[in-house]
Amino acid sequence: MTEGSTDILERVAAGSYIMEELQAPKGFVKALPMGILVKETNEIQQVTMTDEATKTEFSKTDGVDITASDTASSDTGGKSVVSGSGLRSDKAETGENSAFDCGYVTGAVLGLWKTESAHGAEAAQAVSGENQTASEYAQIDADVHQPAPAAVWTTTDQPHTIAHLPTGEYLWKEIQVPSGFVSHEPVTITVAERPEVQKYEIKDDHTRIEVEKYCLENGKDRADGETAVGGAEFTLYPAKLDANGQICYENGLLQYETASPVVRWITDDGTTYRDFPAAFETMYLEHGAKPGSSVMWDVGERLYRAEFEAEYQKERLKPADPQQTVLVYRMENGVKIRIGVTKEQDLFADHLYRFEYQFDWKALPQINPYACTYLTLENHQRFDYLPAGASYVLVETKVPEGFARAGVVLVTVKDTGAVQLYRVENEEGTLLISKVYENGGKELAGARLALYRANEEGGLTRSSRYLFDTWVSGSDGRYTELDAINRRIPQGYAQGDLKPHRIRRLTDGLYWLAEQESPDYYTTFLPVQIEYQWQPEIRIVRVNDRSVTGTLKLEKTDSAGNMLQGAVFELTAYRDMSYQDRTYQNTVHQNMSYQNAVCKNMKYRGSAGQDTENPASPELVLRCAWKHRPKQKICRLVKCWRMVRSVHSGMSCGKWCHLPVMF
Repeated sequence: MTEGSTDILERVAAGSYIMEELQAPKGFVKALPMGILVKETNEIQQVTMTDEATKTEFSKTDGVDITASDTASSDTGGKSVVSGSGLRSDKAETGENSAFDCGYVTGAVLGLWKTESAHGAEAAQAVSGENQTASEYAQIDADVHQPAPAAVWTTTDQPHTIAHLPTGEYLWKEIQVPSGFVSHEPVTITVAERPEVQKYEIKDDHTRIEVEKYCLENGKDRADGETAVGGAEFTLYPAKLDANGQICYENGLLQYETASPVVRWITDDGTTYRDFPAAFETMYLEHGAKPGSSVMWDVGERLYRAEFEAEYQKERLKPADPQQTVLVYRMENGVKIRIGVTKEQDLFADHLYRFEYQFDWKALPQINPYACTYLTLENHQRFDYLPAGASYVLVETKVPEGFARAGVVLVTVKDTGAVQLYRVENEEGTLLISKVYENGGKELAGARLALYRANEEGGLTRSSRYLFDTWVSGSDGRYTELDAINRRIPQGYAQGDLKPHRIRRLTDGLYWLAEQESPDYYTTFLPVQIEYQWQPEIRIVRVNDRSVTGTLKLEKTDSAGNMLQGAVFELTAYRDMSYQDRTYQNTVHQNMSYQNAVCKNMKYRGSAGQDTENPASPELVLRCAWKHRPKQKICRLVKCWRMVRSVHSGMSCGKWCHLPVMF
């Protein structure tokens, strides 16, 4: 047989023959055997056998697929799916592709290398290089005998077709990765000898960076959990690089391009969009999403509303792909919410839709056409399609009230489709207020305290405008065994002790600590000025109350004013004049030398005295009541109940009178 011309066979005997192609040319499919009838004539008899070219189609799409391996061969439908290697994103766990994926990936440079040769393994090793261009791949490396590529092309928004590709095994390699996407290892494909279009697809993932802002639930101990922090402003800047592409530092501090911020955003505490999915899905399942429709949901007493703005139908790359729609709703403040709706058959769901959400979505066109940022359902700030290998600096440019500023964070985008999470902790401004006894010992319970912000002049103004916190000492509970195990007990305290009061989210500045009401038998302390500045260790402020004591003199006289002897008084203290809650009791004797009964070191509080023995006048029982006040020198009048008993009838009557009691 000759190439490029018709073959003439002469002196072929008349009869029936079968013509079979023993080997097809490269890039063609061997034709089926065909029957030939040779007639007995001197005319030229023409016989034509047609070979069809091999037809291949290569696609690079955005997505993940956990069912594929690094080596794939065509299935019965003539199609192979090859997934990029490395860590998978959260979607890979279910094999679901997002409605937000961009479809065909453009701008990637791909190449094919034939591996059916003695140096196939060496070629595979050579092809795995990372810093070579397409032109370099087209040359033969003398050391490893790397062959020239069979094909090199740049992807577009349509599959790339190659006809007449010789059958056999090839290495499919991504030579140049588009910005924002993840590279993958070379994969092996097999081009079979058949006329159908053989389709090959690489589902290539993109980068994902997430930032989470949080604080510890109780301000210091991780054992009590974490909570999201809202109101912090973050700015993402490109890291400053030197001539060699290395990150610049100055005095140990990260340097970044302050004039070229990538994006700014305000963190959310996790409540703003929490109820949006339920409200949207209820509306969508009942009415659908149409122009003019809106979604309303409330957060506490605030009502939010988002109106329909746009709808995009995602192109189906394959007939078996589910129908996917991207809806855009805009809030009254201009915030965009994107909803991905995928129609699929889920036997365990109560409807046929899968919903995805992107809150406060923003495009980042200065990065690349795909880059964007948004808030996830998990309340993380997500960045999609940032260039792999790029470095950024995360700066907290506005600190929420009551927290310390977080340090700058270097964000290096790794070449993986897995979520790369950066957690930024805000440490609370925390102060412990300890109310102790005069000797500085344990906590003194029962004092009502208040912390005020200093007024404009730095002084104390006792008004709700400046009030920061108010509490009663001793009401925060006691330190438990669990506190001891988790090392939550400050120095100077032990298990079982009353806890000092913790003031959380305190901003730097001047404050005044004042006592609104002191415990029983104690003075109130003068207001104390506190200059607070955040520090890593929790600061403890201790204040003490001084107990107030005095001397009580009781005198017992007859109707003529003469001093009596031998009276015994029972002295009892009550919290109020109802005489129900007793706090103190003592017995005082008036001796036989006609002197006053004296009770020293008495604590100030409402009290009552009762004459329990009256030898001189047994028919008289006196019950006296008075209320002590701090700094009171003399209580001149005591209101007493004079009870007169009849010795003969047992009947009694009485009246109130006043007796002098000296302090």
